[in-house]
Formats: sequence, C-alpha cells, structure tokens
Amino acid sequence: MVAHRTLRPLWLLVLATTQFAAPNSKIWAEEPPGVSPRAASELAFSGLNDSARGKRSFGSLASKQALPGQESQHPLRPLLVEARQALAYIEQEVHDYTCNLVKRERIEGKLLPQETLFAKVLHGNGELEDEASSSDCIYLRFDSPATVSGREILFKLGGEPSKLLVRNGGHRLAFLTLELDPTCALAMRGTRYPVTEFGIKRLVERMIRLGEKELEHAECEVRTDEQATLDGRRCRCIEVLHPQRRDYFAFHLARIYIDEELQLPVRFEAYDWPTEPGAEPPVLEEYSYRNIQLNVGLGIDDFRRNNPEYSFSRR
Repeated sequence: MVAHRTLRPLWLLVLATTQFAAPNSKIWAEEPPGVSPRAASELAFSGLNDSARGKRSFGSLASKQALPGQESQHPLRPLLVEARQALAYIEQEVHDYTCNLVKRERIEGKLLPQETLFAKVLHGNGELEDEASSSDCIYLRFDSPATVSGREILFKLGGEPSKLLVRNGGHRLAFLTLELDPTCALAMRGTRYPVTEFGIKRLVERMIRLGEKELEHAECEVRTDEQATLDGRRCRCIEVLHPQRRDYFAFHLARIYIDEELQLPVRFEAYDWPTEPGAEPPVLEEYSYRNIQLNVGLGIDDFRRNNPEYSFSRR
C-alpha cells in the first residue's frame, strides 16, 4: 500500500454524479411496496452503522451555504484546488487497485436491486505493451444477484475502436460472450454510466468539470461530519443539499464518505427531490466500496481474455 498524504474534504466535487456501470439485460421492478427509498437503502446496506445509513443530524456540524449573489463565496470553490491536487496524487501514486463494490441505481424511474461485484482497475500510463493511451484497464466480475452472477466485463485499449468484452452470466446463456461498443444501447441497458467511466481517477476528472459549472449557481448548502464511521473505519461524511429543484442541479441531496486512512471515497449516495412535501427523497444511486487494496501489482495478464481465472472462453 502506498503512503497516503493527508487530503482535506476534496471529494465534495464527486457528489454531483458517479460512474459505476456494467451491462444489465434485465429491467427490474421498483422497490417492494410499502418500503420507502430510505428504508430500502438501509436494508440494502445493513452492514453500515447508523451514521452511515442517513440517520445523522448535521445541526451542530460545520456548514456553509452559497446564496444568490455570493458566487465568490461558493463553498465548492476552495475544493476545486484540492481536487486538482488529489488528481495529481492519484496519477502519481496510485498505479492500480482492486475492490468490492455494492451498488444500486435508479434507471428510468425504477430502482434496480442491489448488485455486488469485484473490480480490478489499472490506470493507463502507456506501460501495457505498445499502448500510449491514458485510458484505464478495467475488469469486473458480478457476484449477485443470481440473475447476473458470473457476469464478467473486460475493457482494455488495444484496437480501434475499443470494445468491451462481456460474458453474460446469470440464468440464461451464461456462457454467451460478446464484444460491444462501451456506449451502445445493449451495453448501456440498465445502467447509469458506461464501464469506461468506472474508477476513482475518471470520477475526479469529471467532477472537476462539474464543480466548475456548479460555481455558476448558488442555492447550495455544504455540511461536514468529521466523526463518521463506515464498516468500523473512521470516515469524513460530506453532505451537499440543493433545497430548490433546478434544471441545472443533478440531485437534491448527496453524501460522500471519505476513508481517513486511504483518503479515498468509500461510499456515495444521491437522492432526487421528494415527490411531495414531507416525503422521503427517492434514491438515485448508491455505491459502497469495500476491501480496497492499492498498488497490488496488476499487469497485462489481468486484462487478457484467456486469463485462467476468467470465464470468457468457457461454456
């Protein structure tokens, strides 16, 4: 594991959106009747403590607001500088990592079931074979639910155009393996983001751009809890609230949890505006990272389709 320098709460910029995706050929039902989005969230992430499940009062915590006519005092402004520093840190110090991801996403108004997967990410730096690209190499293996269990996705530059290699997994035609354009309709079915957007580095790059756009608008409240815990680990929780619905805001409420030791985001959650006063805000997306291992020495063999640990060539 690399030595980690201390970063301030730069990951606030992450809160406008997030990036985890994999092809999903099913359209799933809404959450069970009678279960609110918040309650469903708590059930899905039952391993989290109370402070990590939304049962938090920020009344006595650090809080900043951006009001109309006060763009120069926007609470996101100083974090843009720190986000650029964080990006430089990732580029210089984090060569690769593995993790487990637990995620839920709302697609076309429907909240999909929780999915769990294992991921390998190698940051592109031109070191693989004759590649000169800066794009990441990505391997994903889905473990649950049963309808996608065994699904594998591999992305590595090396041809034009670059393709995803996808093994279907699940109950039917599990062995079926296809090459897909990362943004084609089939690859994007049932997911909010393309696989090529997977990874912390790409997320920070995108959030820097979104953070700069956010400075154009006010009506933003930022609150920070320095004493949060997640899976027994110390975290910083940052909450961003847009009280008024505006077309240019991507969410009503969002939270990001930063692991104090790793200085990496380990949980993200975003909510839409309530459908009526007093109602629970609907979940847009939730991502929880576990078992993050940095700089484990991933190489070209981890992104070959004939890797004996993978099932792309098996029936």
